[in-house]
Amino acid sequence: MPYILKYEDSPITREYEKIASQLEKLSEKSMRGTLRT
Repeated sequence: MPYILKYEDSPITREYEKIASQLEKLSEKSMRGTLRT
């Protein structure tokens, strides 16, 4: 979502980045789990 980049220093963007990174980690784990089975 490019429009968020306009507000780089806003707390909302920081929260979004945290959530995005957590989702990336979760998706990596679930992808690995599905690849194993």
